[in-house]
Amino acid sequence: MDNPEEKTTTALNPTEKKLQQSGIPDEASQAVEVGNRDLDDDIRSDNDIIPDDTWGNRWEFILANVGAAIGLGNFWRFPFLAFDYGGGAFFIPYIIALFTTGIPLTLLEMTLSQYCQQAMCRSFGNLNERFVGMGIAALWICFIIVTYYSVIIGWSNVYLIQSFYTPMPWSARGLPPSEMITVPSNYFYDDILHLNDAAVVELGEFVWFLFLGTFVVWAAVFLILFKGVAVVGKAVWFTVLLPVFTLVVLIIYGATLDGAGDGVVKYIGTWDMSVLENGQIWVDAFGQIFFSLGISTGIMSAFASHNGRQQNIVQDGIVVAMLNSSFSFVAGFAVFLVAGHFKYETGLTWDELQGVLGGPSLIFILYPSALSLTSGWWGNVMCILFFFTVFMLGIDSAFALTESIFGNLREVRLFDRLGPLPLLAFIVTACMALATLYCFGWGLYLLDVVDAYINIGLLAVGFTEAFVVGWVYKRNDAAEIVGSKSMLALELGCLGGFLAFATIGISVGNSTDLGLGYLALASILPALAIIAIGFVLCGTFSQVGFMKGIKTASYHGLGVLIFDLNEVLTRGTGKDNWKLPAIWGLALKFFVTPLVAFLLALKFNKFGIDSGYGGYIMGYQAFGIVVLLVCAALGFAGIVLPQIVTVEKKFPETSKRHPKQIVV
Repeated sequence: MDNPEEKTTTALNPTEKKLQQSGIPDEASQAVEVGNRDLDDDIRSDNDIIPDDTWGNRWEFILANVGAAIGLGNFWRFPFLAFDYGGGAFFIPYIIALFTTGIPLTLLEMTLSQYCQQAMCRSFGNLNERFVGMGIAALWICFIIVTYYSVIIGWSNVYLIQSFYTPMPWSARGLPPSEMITVPSNYFYDDILHLNDAAVVELGEFVWFLFLGTFVVWAAVFLILFKGVAVVGKAVWFTVLLPVFTLVVLIIYGATLDGAGDGVVKYIGTWDMSVLENGQIWVDAFGQIFFSLGISTGIMSAFASHNGRQQNIVQDGIVVAMLNSSFSFVAGFAVFLVAGHFKYETGLTWDELQGVLGGPSLIFILYPSALSLTSGWWGNVMCILFFFTVFMLGIDSAFALTESIFGNLREVRLFDRLGPLPLLAFIVTACMALATLYCFGWGLYLLDVVDAYINIGLLAVGFTEAFVVGWVYKRNDAAEIVGSKSMLALELGCLGGFLAFATIGISVGNSTDLGLGYLALASILPALAIIAIGFVLCGTFSQVGFMKGIKTASYHGLGVLIFDLNEVLTRGTGKDNWKLPAIWGLALKFFVTPLVAFLLALKFNKFGIDSGYGGYIMGYQAFGIVVLLVCAALGFAGIVLPQIVTVEKKFPETSKRHPKQIVV
């Protein structure tokens, strides 16, 4: 006679086997079996959902995300950081940041939105309706960033037109070495930006040609977006691949110049490992990954919402992150080859060139000045090629940021009935109106301050993303399993450890120059000790056993989310798709969350020490603070009034799935 128990065991699905191994009662397994049948019905009915506005193919999606990521920051900030921190040594913290923070947050935004087929507001709202505020805050961040970003692209348009002049207004050819920086510098600040001391306290002169250059940017953005991702998907083959080609041309050209080898040595031939003891290099490396990938802007969410549900999104996210970093690395050669030549021609030292090796100064002073040294019309050709590349790099990011605004705004009740074309026209008009503020004499000052303050908003949204997924989602279900005392012990232990790390770390950073080793001993070790106590107490108080209690309290919500995402993203035609691994969720919870919180604390601490940002007068500081406060208010509005966003539920209900019974 057959053993009934044996038959039951052989019929178990993978989830039930996990439950049986975890020692959960049979009645719970039966409940999950019923729930899984319901879930299967949900998945079968949703698997073939294709958005109304979808990408033509997978590569269009990848190129659009790569184009959004490889903006001007990859060209003007990454090489400068490598220069500033001992050359190749900077790559070490940068690569660590890419894999521990950049890729996990990229995958979070992409997988959620592809699963839900919705932009950031609704995709996070699916986890909990009060999480919609993250999308609204991201909408505001994109609005602020794209307005001043479009003005920078407008500057490049002006330079592009003037590259046809002979001689070019910034030309350093024939000048004594002492004037090869001052002439193009004066031209940029005085003749282009109309920057002067009076502009610090006054509106300054309206610069009409900057306005026209910016208007061209917004006209291009509208033309690319007005037909949806069908046109975007075709445009990115040109706007992304052409800058890559022109960058290669610039590298080949730079390699032929005298002194170029010195630039390469400075970039990758110098490895000053002692800089790794400087805590700031780690902060800047993580910051570069965070901002370069466009995390917290909702761009990746907006683009992923136009995928079919079974696209290999985990692989796509990793490809995008790796291509972004690869472009940054290659762009460094384009910068340092030409910088080495300029150093050779001027006789200046690297220290003397430091002020123009990063930011707008690199693009609008050093690079065009160096290219202008080429004899004859060839200098004009190279400047035209360079500023066309700058325009293309910028326009990809500009329309990606605008698409994020568009996608999230459509999910807000106030705008959800407005047609796509009127909504896009409204967004473009509003952005152009705000961008006009930066076309006055005070433009660069205002841009600098707003950029500094809105970056705090980016970090805050990134922290919130990791926090709600790692610490809030299904928290009450986990507490019901292990007991409230056990759950609270883990939370307080981790919170205490994180606070100890941040508090001691910032204090040490402010008061000593003993480097990273002392920082580790002073802050990381005590933090780990406090966290370990929290884990021990969690297991001790657990009502389901020591190890099982720790496992459930620390991983339950993440386990449910990963299970749900993988069930849909890897079924049917996507059965060979890459899955989200458990380490992804653990990285979000125990690494990304405290790290981004620490970066936020450092930002606020620095602003407090400096009485604001950059020594600007109170009027500029107030403007930046208002921008940041609006971001915070919109985020909290989602918590208090979640009904302002219409959320279409995509995740299975707890009553069907019984996720509180799943212990991984």
